[in-house]
Amino acid sequence: MAKLLNGIWGAITGKLGNLVAVTRRGVTYLRALPKPSSKRPTEKQIAHRARFKFMSQFFIPFTPYLTAGFYDPNSQRTAVNAAFALNYSRVIMGSYPNFVIDYGALIISDGVLKNLYEAKWITRGASGLDLLWTYPAPDYSNPDDQVMLVVYDPLLKIADGFIGGVSRCAGRSSFELHPRMVNHALEVYVAVAALNRRDVSRSLYLGRITR
Repeated sequence: MAKLLNGIWGAITGKLGNLVAVTRRGVTYLRALPKPSSKRPTEKQIAHRARFKFMSQFFIPFTPYLTAGFYDPNSQRTAVNAAFALNYSRVIMGSYPNFVIDYGALIISDGVLKNLYEAKWITRGASGLDLLWTYPAPDYSNPDDQVMLVVYDPLLKIADGFIGGVSRCAGRSSFELHPRMVNHALEVYVAVAALNRRDVSRSLYLGRITR
């Protein structure tokens, strides 16, 4: 594998003969294209590929939140890849081709900070969601930590929420659901991140909203 620090003629993308350029964390690499196998995949290989694809597609709407929740400037992996590695074996239930997600096991943020203390939600009208928690907490967490709320709609396969803009010391936050999510069953998660985004908490599953 060749490593291009500045590129030979500038940035390189796409295929070149039997090579493909891949950029990761600002560094471009040249890799040989894998040779296609003439063997028919086994049932186990088919199931594994389907499981991998299922998880990859499930993660797409969570990408902005995973990027914040698994940020690690010292890691060679991307935030989404780190999230994938942690969740792959813990959240997929069932067997091929009938995979389902265990929403209570899903981790969208992972770190050393304490999460919100006694966090809960209450609905407000048709589209309002109020997030409540206790502050100060017994652990004397940093009041400037920023709240991250994620609301996922399994029917539409979309995620909504916010990252920051609400401090831990606020004790509550009000959120208006995306109009398409109104009256749907929704999965709710919360986490916190330091003001400089370099530390985060492990996310907390707050349960399902049903109307």
